[in-house]
Amino acid sequence: MSTVLDLAVVNLGTIGAEVRGVDLARVTATEVQAIKQAWYSHDVLLFREQRLIDDALLALSRHFGTLDARPNQGRGVHRLRVSPEVFIVSNMGLSAMVKRPGTST
Repeated sequence: MSTVLDLAVVNLGTIGAEVRGVDLARVTATEVQAIKQAWYSHDVLLFREQRLIDDALLALSRHFGTLDARPNQGRGVHRLRVSPEVFIVSNMGLSAMVKRPGTST
């Protein structure tokens, strides 16, 4: 049985490509193989409009190898309740990164 992929890889120029037609929160093994091939060919990949909760991000990331625990992130950020493998990089303060229940921000 053959598999038809809706996934498209669009070259962005000297380096990088945009990957379209894939929901990274529900990626299949065939899509992962296509993404890996695109990564090997283009070095940098852009995925637009993706919404991944921590568990989906970790599941996707594990397709690319063993994950390391995050280093000490400095004052405040370590208090967020996320997986030890999630490393937060932000120029916003802690209060701006935390979504409060019942609010849109």
